[in-house]
Amino acid sequence: MNRKLLENIAALMLVQGSQYVLPLLSYPYLMRVLGTEGFGVLGYAHTLSFYLIVLVDFGFSLTATRLIAIHRGDPEAVGRVISPILVLKGVLVVLGLGLTVGFAWVAPPFRPYVGVFVGSFLRVVGEGLFPVWYFQGWERMSVITALQILAKTSTLLSLFIWVKSPADLTLAAFLNSSGSLIMALLGLGMMLRDPGWRWQPFDCKDLVGMVRQSLPVAVAALAYTSLNSTHVVILGFFADLTTLGSFILAERIVRALSLIVVPLGNALYPHISRLFQQGRSIALAFLKTWIPRGAVCFALLSALTWLSAESLVLWIGGVANPASVSFLRGLCLLPLLTYGAVAYGHGILLAAGHNHHYSRCYLASGALVLLLSLLWVPMGGVQATVVLMPLGDSLLLGMVIWTTYQLGISPWLGVR
Repeated sequence: MNRKLLENIAALMLVQGSQYVLPLLSYPYLMRVLGTEGFGVLGYAHTLSFYLIVLVDFGFSLTATRLIAIHRGDPEAVGRVISPILVLKGVLVVLGLGLTVGFAWVAPPFRPYVGVFVGSFLRVVGEGLFPVWYFQGWERMSVITALQILAKTSTLLSLFIWVKSPADLTLAAFLNSSGSLIMALLGLGMMLRDPGWRWQPFDCKDLVGMVRQSLPVAVAALAYTSLNSTHVVILGFFADLTTLGSFILAERIVRALSLIVVPLGNALYPHISRLFQQGRSIALAFLKTWIPRGAVCFALLSALTWLSAESLVLWIGGVANPASVSFLRGLCLLPLLTYGAVAYGHGILLAAGHNHHYSRCYLASGALVLLLSLLWVPMGGVQATVVLMPLGDSLLLGMVIWTTYQLGISPWLGVR
């Protein structure tokens, strides 16, 4: 790997740390101040926001990144990518707000917490409007790193300063989103002043074209979110808030560990996309150098998660919680499974331009897990959820590897 690529990976690792690890520092405090029930409601609203972040992103973090990486150096071409995206994202934010309020109002267990859901939605606004795709396309990962760390640090400090009792639950939701809003405003300001692009006029045809290009990736992302979060959403209707809070604590820990893979994939994705433009054999030769090594690292991470489950729950949750320990051990394979899906899905299918194949893998596995969740979670409760999460990721990984095989690439990254 060249120095620039290594710098990008390191920068995005810091981003991931700020986005998923820094919030873990607030969990012991929030569990103590809000109680397990309040923490469960806040975590549930946060889980719902995952769907809406994916909706507002609409796959642009991948498709727009690829287009900007290919066309950078041509300000007009880059502008033809950015201009319609900004308009589409504005429309999607308004739609997302309506969906948030509607869900909280029609779900009886959460109707008293509409304010918590609205506060959590502000995170959707921030994450959705932050132009991460622009900076990734230019491989300016240091910008993303600085803004993410600023956002998450300010969020962490504000929670410690202002949240003092269970009565501050709604305030905690708003403060938890405040850093993302700051990040979005700063990022948009930097992008709008960047001389690397110029605003280009567009019409409905351009908007439709951008939607069509990103729709397969958006559907895949929504399906993946369904794969990871539908169990939690359904569980909220059947489990008591204490059990929900214990499960969400375990789920947050393992997700923070699993999503370490995201910055690695995001940093490599523009580079691999350009390599596939040069030739399949060149790209596959590069992938052979990092996919096996990463698999070993994430297998060790999964093993360490199982072995240190008690310590992780005690450190992050602030108190001993045997239920969370049991849940965490049941989910410990997620880091390895997530790595495999990103490595083959992003690193091969998307980077090579097989957006529809990528989408079908995620849609099929997400739909199957959704069906299993609707049938099993109401009867099996939290234990069914613990089984379904790694099962869903296993199905996804199998489908992605099988699809790459059908496209002529063996699981060992050779051309068959």
